[in-house]
Amino acid sequence: MKTSHFLAVLLSLSASAYSVAQAPDKRVEAQASLGILNNSTLIVAELDQVSNEQDMAFTFHAKLAGEWQARPALKLQGAYLFARKDYQQFDGYDLDLHQVYVDGQYDFAALSVGIRHDFAYAILQDQAFLRLNQSSLYAAKYITPTTYLRSAFNYKTKHFDSMNARDATNQGVGLNLFQFFNQGSTMLSLGLNVEKEQAVDTQFDFNANSLSAGMSQTFGLLGQTSKLQLAWRYQNNDYAQRLRADDSAREDTQQRYELQWQLALWPQFSVVSKVEYSDYNSTLAALNYTQTVSSISLEANF
Repeated sequence: MKTSHFLAVLLSLSASAYSVAQAPDKRVEAQASLGILNNSTLIVAELDQVSNEQDMAFTFHAKLAGEWQARPALKLQGAYLFARKDYQQFDGYDLDLHQVYVDGQYDFAALSVGIRHDFAYAILQDQAFLRLNQSSLYAAKYITPTTYLRSAFNYKTKHFDSMNARDATNQGVGLNLFQFFNQGSTMLSLGLNVEKEQAVDTQFDFNANSLSAGMSQTFGLLGQTSKLQLAWRYQNNDYAQRLRADDSAREDTQQRYELQWQLALWPQFSVVSKVEYSDYNSTLAALNYTQTVSSISLEANF
């Protein structure tokens, strides 16, 4: 389906849901964006596929989300998201991504407890590529009026249409801390995750640890509210895979830095510019590389 068709469907859905969104206990919103990006290093990380080629892509994102306050203490949420990257020279990296999630959260006196399920379906070069299911059980609490803590246990399954040896199950735990300042206009975040993945082919088994930190700041500009975001993430993967040279185990590390600026032009429209820089290091020589992705898009919210 062409990008213009997705946009038309999104607008139609958002219009039909408008009356539902007016109910005090229900909210429906839609989002769409069109943009362009430049990628310095084309990769398919899930297959350890790295190309030193550079290319530009047209991008499209769409989202339709809903929320229902079913009871004073019970909140239900769900959304469908679609994203497309259409590269101009290397069609082998064209990617369509469909995502769906449902979430139910109940607020007890001491803390909030929730269950969430995410499903993602990736299509690479117009061919089915990856199906991912993740179920999460989480607990969250405001430790103070401005400090929010969330912990989660995650279980996911991966199915690759092109390489069944990488089909896997993954278990992990995560802890995230959010601190708000200036009546919520400034937010600092810190996250820690540990996971263990077991694949059909045991050489792709790995243990991973990751640490992330972020900051966001909203401010007024041109009479509208804009947002600046900074993010950093470090991840280390220890694999069961052995290297032929010295029989040592494979180990990968990644550091990613991200800067994003969302400049609101009107209440429903904004320009979003983003720069991501990633540094990958591995005991496999072919997986030592850096990547810079810069993008700009026009985003509409309904």
